[in-house]
Amino acid sequence: ALHRSIYYGYIENSQLLKRFGASFDIFDGDFLTPLQLIPNPCIYSAQSAAYVFGKNKNYNLGIGNVNSRQYPEMVKSLPPIQMASINKFHSLFLSSGKLFGCGISKEGRIGIGSENTVVNAQEIAIKFNHKHEKISSVSAGLHHSLILTQKSVYGCGSNKHFQLGLRDVERALVFTEIHFDRMEVNVTKLNTVIACDYHSIFVNPQGVYICGLNLGQFSGIQESIPFPRKLANPSQHSDLKIQWAESNNCCICVYATVKETNFLTIYYNRRVKTFKNPMMEKLTKCCISGGEMLYNSDEIVKNSSQKPLTIVLMTEHKNFYIYYEDILQFVKVHVSPLFSSQIRDFMTCGDGILVEADGHLFQTTIQHKLSKMYQAESEYQEFHSKKEIAQFLCSKMSFKRIQSVSNVESFSCDVDGESFVTILSQRTIRVPAIKKEAFDFSTLLYDDFEYANSGI
Repeated sequence: ALHRSIYYGYIENSQLLKRFGASFDIFDGDFLTPLQLIPNPCIYSAQSAAYVFGKNKNYNLGIGNVNSRQYPEMVKSLPPIQMASINKFHSLFLSSGKLFGCGISKEGRIGIGSENTVVNAQEIAIKFNHKHEKISSVSAGLHHSLILTQKSVYGCGSNKHFQLGLRDVERALVFTEIHFDRMEVNVTKLNTVIACDYHSIFVNPQGVYICGLNLGQFSGIQESIPFPRKLANPSQHSDLKIQWAESNNCCICVYATVKETNFLTIYYNRRVKTFKNPMMEKLTKCCISGGEMLYNSDEIVKNSSQKPLTIVLMTEHKNFYIYYEDILQFVKVHVSPLFSSQIRDFMTCGDGILVEADGHLFQTTIQHKLSKMYQAESEYQEFHSKKEIAQFLCSKMSFKRIQSVSNVESFSCDVDGESFVTILSQRTIRVPAIKKEAFDFSTLLYDDFEYANSGI
């Protein structure tokens, strides 16, 4: 009833239903809450606010203390936010080309010019080297940070493993421009930066560029790459166009197109594996978890995952597959078709993934590699049969909604799934004043009867 009242603009009825216990968190058949059915954009004003929750022991939530938050809380010191990136020790927020940050600034990872801890999110002053530069993307790594502008890339924090790609610098307390070989890289066309724990990735349509410690994700035998260098792609074709790239500490996935053929390339364990037209569908996104780090160091071993590599992929038709290291195949993931059609984004979150579906956030639980019984062979079976897809295995993904989070525009969480930041569209409804004693259910019942007999 509350969904219907709001959809048809009966604010008085909606107030009455809410007063008698109706909830704004209930889903309808399309996985929508009542507030998402507000029909006329002019009756609300929208601004994007950052809400944080989860563990806060390193001040990475930016709310002025180290107390954890079970439920989302707005970061009041921030203006409207378009993008955020959170990690274990710090967070970055982007607002209209301006950068804000909070957390522990050891080795300069926040870029404020010192190693002081920032308990409330504050604006970070950046000295750009080019005129009219504005920040378009941010990425917070474990020990360093990256920002992308329309003209260059800047980094700050630790350069112990060459993850900043800066010459003769152990750390940078302020954001410092990262220089590329201008003959090889068109910096103005970079569209993605990724700050992992020990390396960095820069992506444009012509290639993927890397620097930092090689834990098996760069292929080859070189232990580290001190300056940004192009990642070798098996398909060295002049028409190669990079669609997207993703990475964790020990694996890189690159999805590229050559004319009308798509290639998924996985760099892992110092090996390179390429799939031509995998799943026979265009891939739109992936997230990576687990995997072995090939490096003999106490620090690396401490932060290394003990789980095998898994890569979750989504196709343009919202089909999901998981690539497993142990079987070297893709396994189809069973997701409700009604729910999967609502999914817009996802990322690694602890042991599962964090999913945004039609403005709501969900934490997932994955049941891996279940056995299944195939139907009898048909004349169409060879059409979809590909050797890289496991024919007798399937995985299952179940979802649990995170309460009190709706109208999500974007989100971020740390790899361990302990700290979260969501950017929510704030909607303030102008509700007419109604005296409780002068209102009853008569109007609501009449409207309901009229709707029931309308034939809709």
